[in-house]
Amino acid sequence: MKTQDRLKVLEKDITTKKAFSKLKDKQIEEALVKIREVGAVVVEKFKDSDEYSEKICDYYVEDFDLFRKYLAKHHPKLDFSKLDVEDVEKEILADHPSKATAENSGAKEEAAKAPVDPSSSNFS
Repeated sequence: MKTQDRLKVLEKDITTKKAFSKLKDKQIEEALVKIREVGAVVVEKFKDSDEYSEKICDYYVEDFDLFRKYLAKHHPKLDFSKLDVEDVEKEILADHPSKATAENSGAKEEAAKAPVDPSSSNFS
């Protein structure tokens, strides 16, 4: 085989591989776009799930318990046993009425339906 013929074969091979590479790059980019789109849908679906709500509630309760323990340790004179959450909410709403609190009233109803762990009400 002549050098010229060999060179033409190699150039054709390079051209074919470049075209194949461009095709693969395009397919990868399309796949990444689909992943982003599907990922956003999956995240929204998870946020609407009971599992997500339970996780958020668990984190909230854990942080609240930690906050109560901190206050009990550093401010032992505070007595939470007579704390009426409804009175506190009314006082806050009276001091700071806003559109956001009206929007959150549905969330309060949902939170009231959430199961409560009676052991979390102890100061330990």
